[in-house]
Amino acid sequence: MEKINPLIWVPSSIELIRNSSKEWRKGGDLTSNKTRRIVTLCIMYFAQGLPWGFASVVFAAYLVDNGTSAAEIATLFATVALPWTFKWIWGPVVDAVFIEKYGPRRQWILFAQTGMALSLGSLMFIPDLNGQIELVTRILFVHNIFASLQDVATDALAVEILQPDEVAKVNGFMFAAKRGGIIVGGAALGVLITKIGITGVIAAQLALLLLIVFIPLTLREKPGVKLFPWSKVDAILVDTENNEAINEEEEESLTPWADEAEFRVAKN
Repeated sequence: MEKINPLIWVPSSIELIRNSSKEWRKGGDLTSNKTRRIVTLCIMYFAQGLPWGFASVVFAAYLVDNGTSAAEIATLFATVALPWTFKWIWGPVVDAVFIEKYGPRRQWILFAQTGMALSLGSLMFIPDLNGQIELVTRILFVHNIFASLQDVATDALAVEILQPDEVAKVNGFMFAAKRGGIIVGGAALGVLITKIGITGVIAAQLALLLLIVFIPLTLREKPGVKLFPWSKVDAILVDTENNEAINEEEEESLTPWADEAEFRVAKN
């Protein structure tokens, strides 16, 4: 039997990384840069998995080790899972409430990701996590409200920016990224807690989640949108109903959160 070289994929992997890095540096919005849209979606899913891996493995073990009863832990996880059961509520909200010129999905992702980070980080200010398990449960419940919102907003972004031939493959990448986050949250933080303690691993997650905020913060969702109020538009918005260019600086919509996007296209 012919032996298979276990390193046979190394050259092609290095070439893939090199090409992806080159495409990332070309810039552009998420609809025009394949590498940027795939990496962004995967990182957002990684951010969902990281706290869940920590909570379900590391934090659960920590609570058991410090005397929290099985009933209290069961109540905690049943409670924090509720936002995911009702995340369908976020769909109509994400679709209807937004400011068009900043990207309809990006602003929700930023809001949800920041909420995830701050709610999780607030656990550092609880001196006795075991003794205040009810407060911890409430905080993690709020965290998962933000996490479920981030999931819905990220899925909505994926629907809008992915090409038809990318959907199946990228969906697999996103799922793998979430599992990767769960593994890092469960295994890596499980090792780290023995070195820096529970407050240290919460701080490490807070730093990672805040770092991830900079991904959607610095990338344009599509042509014609702004990163910040003071940013210049990188494309021309056109009102296709009247065939006129739209001046975003002068235009003031009576309902800025519900601009008529169907009459707007962006032309580079």
